[in-house]
Amino acid sequence: MADFTAADVKRLREMTGAGMMDCKRALEESQGDTARAIEILRVKGAKDVGKRAERVAANGLVISRLLGTEAGLLLELNCETDFVAKTEAFGRLADQVAEVAIQIRPADTGALLAAEVEPGTTVSALLDEANATMGEKIEVRQLAIFDEEIG
Repeated sequence: MADFTAADVKRLREMTGAGMMDCKRALEESQGDTARAIEILRVKGAKDVGKRAERVAANGLVISRLLGTEAGLLLELNCETDFVAKTEAFGRLADQVAEVAIQIRPADTGALLAAEVEPGTTVSALLDEANATMGEKIEVRQLAIFDEEIG
């Protein structure tokens, strides 16, 4: 039997955003090794991404940014539940995607998803990673960049 406590399960959940039972199972499988449990959760989450593709992501948030006095950005990032939408991790993800959109000013969501966050990692890959970590379908629903005076 693995040697870990409920506090270890809670800490793993806070680190990964995975469900409590998934964290408990990962710690059991890794025999209490947190680093190995994180890898187990990452692999499991990556396998489940395809299963979530058909789900409806109707919750989320809208990010707005002013780009000087003559331009602005609106970005809608959605997930399946309001619980995930309210998390700090989801907010950071939305900010990160918005920053990429501000830098490249894509013509549409497809161009944004293909854009690189860092060399070798696209916005689409970033969303897939968050999907695996948070256990929900996450998608960019809408994007609008205004290059005229906003009133």
